[in-house]
Amino acid sequence: MAPPIPLLAVRGSEGIYLLNGPPCLTENERFTRDTGKSCKVFAFSKDGTLIAWCNGEKVKVVDVVDWKLVLSLDLPKTACVEFSPKNTILALWQPYTTSKDTGQGEPNLSLWDIKSGECIKSLFQKKMQCWCPSWTEDESICTRNVNNEMHFFENNDFGMISNHLI
Repeated sequence: MAPPIPLLAVRGSEGIYLLNGPPCLTENERFTRDTGKSCKVFAFSKDGTLIAWCNGEKVKVVDVVDWKLVLSLDLPKTACVEFSPKNTILALWQPYTTSKDTGQGEPNLSLWDIKSGECIKSLFQKKMQCWCPSWTEDESICTRNVNNEMHFFENNDFGMISNHLI
């Protein structure tokens, strides 16, 4: 259940903080302001119960109903954040880079189980365009675009592609 008063997230030179929605527009005292000046991305979950952001050091997820820190990940280069529809998975994208030594790239799209904090799957997604997987509302099917193919996964099992379209 979302908080009874709408929340407005503000990101800028003072970091990220939340305002209580109309009619007051006062700073929410229960949310600890993150004063990091490198916050470039944040997202609310679809139902409004979770907020995630990257402050240039960590990705943090907070439950805005009880104001508890749900997840904290050491991923300072995160540029995109998205929740699955039922808030079970947090999708994170970092710019694709290659190692100077080997010339090999590292997976830069990671899918995290929000409850356990475990990384479910790490994938390659070089471009920011169309980076995020798409889920059905019940999360029974997830799809992602890979080199002009659509890969389908069932029940958040990313270990096996259940179907693909070319």
